[in-house]
Amino acid sequence: MKKWRGEIQPETLREMLPDLALKMETAFLVHELRALGMRVTRRPREKGKSFLIEIALDPHHVMRIAPVERGPRGYAEWGRYVKPNTLGKSLFEAAGGSTEEPRKHMHFIRAHIQVLDISGEKPEILSGTFGDSSLLSLIKNVLTVIQRTQKLSLLPSERGPQPNE
Repeated sequence: MKKWRGEIQPETLREMLPDLALKMETAFLVHELRALGMRVTRRPREKGKSFLIEIALDPHHVMRIAPVERGPRGYAEWGRYVKPNTLGKSLFEAAGGSTEEPRKHMHFIRAHIQVLDISGEKPEILSGTFGDSSLLSLIKNVLTVIQRTQKLSLLPSERGPQPNE
């Protein structure tokens, strides 16, 4: 007879049900971005083992975001809980942590981001892997990089009618 585990930790659930964890994390991120007024769509990829989130940007651009971390059974994960000393001091502080605080685990998102010009002038504006403490911070940082390096000011499109998902 198996022993009762008692309290189930989030990490245990993620290991046991990685497909549901990915769907729930993706749904949560899409919900949060839409709550901020962004026009967002999501698409399953790799036979449901990953997702792609697309954010419409003005003028005439789209930002594609896909998780890069891999978890149990090959399912994508949006982020990991990491110890600050594994991030490095400056990266930890940039992600909102203080080196004076006790060393606790913090959530860190890593994603591959592409920004594409859908008008056809310059197809790919930016492509790379980025990391931050939240998806919103990650998006803001990418838009700042584009503004500084390419002198192109992009903003998320305001939410209009959304397709049913």
